Amino acid sequence: MRHIFLIGPGNVGKTTVGAALAAKLGVPFVDLDQEYMERIGHIGRYIDTEGYAVYRQRNSALLGELLDEAQGRSVFALSSGFLAYQASINEVAADADRIARHGVSVLLLPSRTAEESADLIVARALSRPYLKANPSREREKFLQRFAQYQEQASDIQIYSMAAPDVIADQIIERLP
Repeated sequence: MRHIFLIGPGNVGKTTVGAALAAKLGVPFVDLDQEYMERIGHIGRYIDTEGYAVYRQRNSALLGELLDEAQGRSVFALSSGFLAYQASINEVAADADRIARHGVSVLLLPSRTAEESADLIVARALSRPYLKANPSREREKFLQRFAQYQEQASDIQIYSMAAPDVIADQIIERLP
């Protein structure tokens, strides 16, 4: 069983592309953030009360639970910092290994250049009123992680600002 794991920063389109990809492949789509919200609670409030490190551990455990529950191949959209949290390098390495054992990882980024990618990511964050995004903080966070995302051991890297269906087709063309 080879799952497809979409990785990358927030607001890159993992959820939208993931849903389109799953529909094209005829497999279930699992959004890790949505599952977290349904099973555990609001991510922001959880981080505020428990801290990011505890959230990170619980999020990792949730992925393990979801993999155990999976019936056949699925497309997973992972949380934005899932493989980019530097404070827990050993945990991130263990998650990267788990992903490699269970499937194919696909990195989604809008562009190969950090500045062009940041422009799109921040614009998307600002268009979502429920995020309460601070433009300069979002930009700084993204630019700090841009190289980390590119350096992640992803099987496939997609750099595109195309429509979600087009990106889904690009992924399908490159699947092993």
